[in-house]
Amino acid sequence: MTDNIAVVGFAESLDIAGSPHSPLSPQAAVRMRTLIMIVADAGRRKEPDWVKVKQGPGLVDMIDATAGTSIASSVRDEFDSLKLEFRLWREKLVKYRCSLPAAVVARYRGNLSGWKCRDVQMVVELVSFADLPPDEAAALNVIPTRLRLTPEQVERTIQAGRDAVRLNPRLQQAFRRAQGRSSFVAAGSP
Repeated sequence: MTDNIAVVGFAESLDIAGSPHSPLSPQAAVRMRTLIMIVADAGRRKEPDWVKVKQGPGLVDMIDATAGTSIASSVRDEFDSLKLEFRLWREKLVKYRCSLPAAVVARYRGNLSGWKCRDVQMVVELVSFADLPPDEAAALNVIPTRLRLTPEQVERTIQAGRDAVRLNPRLQQAFRRAQGRSSFVAAGSP
């Protein structure tokens, strides 16, 4: 649970990489314009019943609340770290792309038409049940997190993921850009 979204592994692979474009090949690093990383948080956010009663929580409720808060905080910190790692990687990638001779770029891309070495976008987005309408989020938050779910629970969760991605405006802009239909540039990109 300490690295729920594999930030440490990703950061280590970038640190030990022998090149600024890794894990991409040199050709892919030059051809790429948009990279989209979607992090799915399927954690449950359920309002505990004890907040509505006068006597307050019991020991089990307190342990559950403490563990839940700790995990949610850890996921948020990990996501922030992942965004930072991608921003740093993008900076290395841009520096690499801008240092290449025109002949190398032409060989990797096929031509120099439209080449802009800084034209690379990395979008890292977190999607969760919170992105959905409140009634749907509430219904999904009662589905247990375990390895055995009913077919209906599985289908509802899959559809929720599709809906969360569809409702995320930054992801939709990135998809359009990746398909060549937008000139969107991520905030903070030079």
